[in-house]
Amino acid sequence: MKKLVRLSAFLLCLALLSGCGAPRAAGPEAAPEPASSAAPAPTPELTPEPSPSPTPVPESFPFDFSQTLADTEELGLSVTALGQDAEGNWVFHLYMENRAAEILSIRFLYQSINGLTIEPFKYRLAVGEAAEHEVRVFHEVLESFGSSAPLEWAFTLRVTSAERNREPFLMEALSVCPFGAELVERYVYEPAEGDALIMDNDLISVYATGYSQSEEGFALEYAAVSKTDAPLRLRLSPEQPCTLNGRSVSAELSDELGGHSTLIGYLPFGADALAGETRVESLRFVLQLDDPADLGNRRLDRRAWVVLSPDYPLD
Repeated sequence: MKKLVRLSAFLLCLALLSGCGAPRAAGPEAAPEPASSAAPAPTPELTPEPSPSPTPVPESFPFDFSQTLADTEELGLSVTALGQDAEGNWVFHLYMENRAAEILSIRFLYQSINGLTIEPFKYRLAVGEAAEHEVRVFHEVLESFGSSAPLEWAFTLRVTSAERNREPFLMEALSVCPFGAELVERYVYEPAEGDALIMDNDLISVYATGYSQSEEGFALEYAAVSKTDAPLRLRLSPEQPCTLNGRSVSAELSDELGGHSTLIGYLPFGADALAGETRVESLRFVLQLDDPADLGNRRLDRRAWVVLSPDYPLD
């Protein structure tokens, strides 16, 4: 993250004073007037305002940090501390208080750490309950930055009633930067040799990055890079079949990511899709983009036909 440094220039003005006398008609020559010896007024020195220094990353924990996330009639929610556990994972300590007359459902949606998408989570809070909760950021998430990288935890906080259908009590995009946003190094996906661009539009770029096989089946690995502030959802088109080696197979995808973040994901195909196959020669499906927060909003709808030739041998 780069700071903008402004350079101030001072204009120094030198005043040159001179005088000339008119000629006299008669009499003794007038004595010249003494030149003024007064020095020009000094230019005042301007002291620049010091810019605030970012909070340094601590060498020991617990780290003294707090931030209020919600303070309403229904909910009190704050980060009370930041630490690391024995495995080197970052730990955000949350304090939650239900002030409503009904059970609350608290969701942290479209979560990311330094711009890299992580799983959302949900917490249920009983009437009158006050609880503490730990949110762990596993060091594998930050392996590209180092386990001590300054953090930006971004998410959308959604608070609803767990007892009845109604509008959310709270729906707000928030971020927590314990060491200052100016220190955060956000994740940037760099396409590798062999990556295939399978969807590219004004909202998102999606790359097929590789393939893998496990006991559960076969998977297409991908990276999705958001270009917009809005949350997005990637899924397979329900109208178009997905085919593997020319035959229709079942596959499911519903992955969400927040604004200007990157999702490293995979599209799984069950073991039954591989029955009788020794190699994955072709994949064909329609990748669809939409708005996870408002399924009726068609402004974020995008579609792309994907045709791949993995030539991937199966065990």
